[in-house]
Amino acid sequence: LGDVYKRQVNNSGYIKITVLLDNSEFSYFSVDEIGNGYYDIHIDTWYLDDIGTYTFIIWVNWTNNGQFQNRSISISVIVKARATQFSYGTPEAVPYGAIVEIPLYYYDLDRNGMGISNTSAYYGGLHLRCWAIVDNNLSETSYTVVEVAWGEFILKINTSAIKMNRIGYHTVDVNMSWIGKPFLSNKSLTVMFNIRQVYTDYSILIGNESTLVYAGWPWGVNVTVTINYLDTDFSRNVYNSYIIVTGELVYDNDNYTVTNYNNGTFIIIINGFSPQHGINYRFNVILYK
Repeated sequence: LGDVYKRQVNNSGYIKITVLLDNSEFSYFSVDEIGNGYYDIHIDTWYLDDIGTYTFIIWVNWTNNGQFQNRSISISVIVKARATQFSYGTPEAVPYGAIVEIPLYYYDLDRNGMGISNTSAYYGGLHLRCWAIVDNNLSETSYTVVEVAWGEFILKINTSAIKMNRIGYHTVDVNMSWIGKPFLSNKSLTVMFNIRQVYTDYSILIGNESTLVYAGWPWGVNVTVTINYLDTDFSRNVYNSYIIVTGELVYDNDNYTVTNYNNGTFIIIINGFSPQHGINYRFNVILYK
């Protein structure tokens, strides 16, 4: 009359499910009995050593008097790296020699978008690697990475290490990778940042007076002009800078001296015996580096 098949339920507790991996018992799984002989088996992939394809043998055994034949099935499980999202915030333009700061964001999409931390107990800590290359390695790359919150980092690039085409736009290729569990997807992106010229100003003293116009100059007395070339971004003098001074009439490249102290300070001594009474004399000054 033919065979009659009946799905077995585990009300008696006689059904035992065993999972084998590489011919050894794999203990990290759980079983849910759905009913009417159906079961869900949940394998905890956290305890696998790497991503890739795993072949499990699942045995279903009846443990009472051999009433039912034991059966097994082979299944393949493909374990992939966890999906991640890697993005950045637009950095502000900085003067040459400053640190450009680029916000980076790295999230675990398979864990509800949780920020990936290099210090958390969940992620195991100190497995995150961030690599950066400026201008396709045409410029020396000097940088640090600081974690400020879960999944949020600041890439700090020392612009004084950039030796080619210093002023203008540069690119930095950034790679974020995770070593080991929980096997997060590596990501890369390219960020553009802008290095601008350093903002400058100057201060000037004619004698002891801060002025650009000097009146009441007694004939026969030399005038001392002190000029400081100022770096307003870093609040200091512009070291190793230069000055060009041009006068007119009796001071057309004569009757004055210029001393450069190589620290952003310049002294101009104007001869007090050369001018004529009632005539205005103009000096043009260019500061540069």
